[in-house]
Amino acid sequence: MRLSLQAKINYLALSLFVLTALFSVGHHQSDEHYQVLEFAQYKLGHISADELPWEFNEKIRPSLQPWITVMLVKGLNAIGITDPFRLTTFLRLLSGILMWLIIKNFNKLLNDTYFPDSRWALIFSGCAFFLWYVPYISVRFSSENYSTICFLLGLYFLIKNKHRFWYLALIGACFGFSILFRYQLGVAIAGVFAWLLFVEKKRIQEIMAIAGAMVLVLIFGTYLDYLFYGEFVIAPLNYLNVNLIEGKAAEFGVKSFWYYLLLFLLVVAPPLSLILPLFFFLGIKKLKHNVIIWSIVPFVLIHFLIGHKEFRFLYPMSYLFIFITVYGSSLFLKGRNIKNYQRTLIKIAVVLNMIFLVLMIFRPAKGTVLFYKYLYENREAGNNMVLTTKKDFYNLMGDLKTTFYTPKDMRSYTVESSDDLEGFLNTKNISSCYYVHSGYAFEGSVPGYSFEKVYAVYPDFIGELDFVNTKKIRTKCIYLVSRDKK
Repeated sequence: MRLSLQAKINYLALSLFVLTALFSVGHHQSDEHYQVLEFAQYKLGHISADELPWEFNEKIRPSLQPWITVMLVKGLNAIGITDPFRLTTFLRLLSGILMWLIIKNFNKLLNDTYFPDSRWALIFSGCAFFLWYVPYISVRFSSENYSTICFLLGLYFLIKNKHRFWYLALIGACFGFSILFRYQLGVAIAGVFAWLLFVEKKRIQEIMAIAGAMVLVLIFGTYLDYLFYGEFVIAPLNYLNVNLIEGKAAEFGVKSFWYYLLLFLLVVAPPLSLILPLFFFLGIKKLKHNVIIWSIVPFVLIHFLIGHKEFRFLYPMSYLFIFITVYGSSLFLKGRNIKNYQRTLIKIAVVLNMIFLVLMIFRPAKGTVLFYKYLYENREAGNNMVLTTKKDFYNLMGDLKTTFYTPKDMRSYTVESSDDLEGFLNTKNISSCYYVHSGYAFEGSVPGYSFEKVYAVYPDFIGELDFVNTKKIRTKCIYLVSRDKK
């Protein structure tokens, strides 16, 4: 049986998502680690509350995802999977497959309605799966990703427009879980309810069925928060109070109103990024009565207005943005002849996208976690000891330790500088340990000890190139330090 071109796109996308999940070791942003994995560590009984980030004491984070992590970790531990790196690989694979499923099915739904021309249907599916950043953000075990999955699932069922009560309740449940993963999705969902009232003019009974199921899920989330924090809290209100009213979020940086637009023009699909906003606004104009527009516009506007901006905050709208932009492009180019310079721009954009896509598939999300992986798998050779300068190597952010990746039997020490290595090794009478050096290579020496480079990002031949100044390379490397035999 021969596969259609659309099916080939789907399965190619699945293979790329799986590859990305395997290679994208670590986390994209610290929240993906500390507010999920470390929170789960606390409920698993591996660390105390004092070792958690400040958000725990403020009780502003939803506990749904940490609870899911706890259950998955316990389940995997029960079948003998205890390696934290295998655990996180499983979490990324799960994330990628779930996102692939929702994109695949949503593509078919939108293609059937908005892209009767099979060529545009294929273009849309290709963009939805293969824009350079899509596989990377789709495999993240992050609040942004799971809120996106739940929101798109609810929107998918809503667009299918079934009127049975259980179907409406399912829509509301999806929206409720989307909010529990990431509170900001409440803005987009408020837009959906506005559409139901003023555009679709749904019967009040149907709206209440959706809202009722959503409220029940939110109550369930409050119960989970009660179990997690040990007291009754309304975490979304705490979040609003701390970050917006008290201004805590602004302490992490404030960007201009146009930050997201400028970033989009620079990185999303160069050089086509310069004209894609025109297609996006054309798509909005044509789809102005569509629920997709009523959800994405208030979400984006609110994030433009909020001072603290990070591009990941807009990830939940990425798929919808792609749809609107491709649809606007199809309207603009309908009946037009594509000129030579336009074809050239498209070819350049495709080539650049392919290069970036390959890089994003095979690069680690957080390179330091690869160092943790090496130490975890080879810790006995270094006598279960690691030595670094200035800061504990397992303190990935400030004074917060990445306990999820730290072996229980690993001892971690610090010295002020590499000049203090000799005193430490002799005072502690160290026979062997690992030393993590900040730099391309350790050029010093310690009498009575040998240093063997055992792990590095850059190969040794880089240092032999005349035009490379290795002292300016910002990297780390691991040395196995061993006492010389007498």
